[in-house]
Amino acid sequence: MEYVIVDARQRLIGTLRQVVPLTVGATFTTDAKDTYAVLNIDRASRGRNDVQTLTVVRIQNRMHQAAE
Repeated sequence: MEYVIVDARQRLIGTLRQVVPLTVGATFTTDAKDTYAVLNIDRASRGRNDVQTLTVVRIQNRMHQAAE
C-alpha cells in the first residue's frame, strides 16, 4: 500500500510504502528516524485505489532521540 503523508494542517510531509496496511492509532518510523502516529486515513481513491492519504502527528523526532 502506498500512502501520501500530511500533517494536521494538510501540509505534505512525504510518501510511505507499507506492506501491512496502517490503521488509525498506528505508529510508524520513517527512514529519517521520525516517528508518527496516524490520526486519520482518507480512503478516497482520486483515480488510484492503491494510494491513501494519512493525516499524522509526529510523536518523536530524530533530534529528541539524539539528546537522550
